[in-house]
Amino acid sequence: MSPKGSWIVGFPIYSGCTLLDFAGATQIFSPWVAAGFESVWLAPSRDPVRTTEGVQVLPSRCFDDPGVIDVLFVPGGGKDVGKVMQDPVYVDFVRRAGQAAHFAGAVCTGAFILAAAGLLDDCEATTYWSQPPFDSGDPATAPPEVTTAVHAGQQQFIASIRKATLEVIGRS
Repeated sequence: MSPKGSWIVGFPIYSGCTLLDFAGATQIFSPWVAAGFESVWLAPSRDPVRTTEGVQVLPSRCFDDPGVIDVLFVPGGGKDVGKVMQDPVYVDFVRRAGQAAHFAGAVCTGAFILAAAGLLDDCEATTYWSQPPFDSGDPATAPPEVTTAVHAGQQQFIASIRKATLEVIGRS
């Protein structure tokens, strides 16, 4: 928790992440909607980050000094998700922050990044079904419906932003 007593919700953003996935959640975790929460956008540096929509945003904190993160939410993205899954700086940060957080979750294809960080090991999780290379086009092998929550020991990994918001707000 922050010195102000708020739960800190950290969104590790990256070039090619989807604006709605973190900006929409930032609004939900704002003092005007959910008292007791503070959102921070995180990245390796404070350089502008370009989203899939072409909007440039500025991180509020860096990976090397993120402060306490109570809730880690990894946004999804387009084709750049695969690059981020192979970025050791990004993956290591997500691993460390996710292990230390009370809650860790992802929006859409951000689940692949959680998996790359090892946070979904021994868990069942699903994400957006058409993300290559996971869409075989065969309905018989289509991924199951999105799981809303996966419990793994002390941590809870949540696939639905609506469900995650309700879970976290309900536990604050």
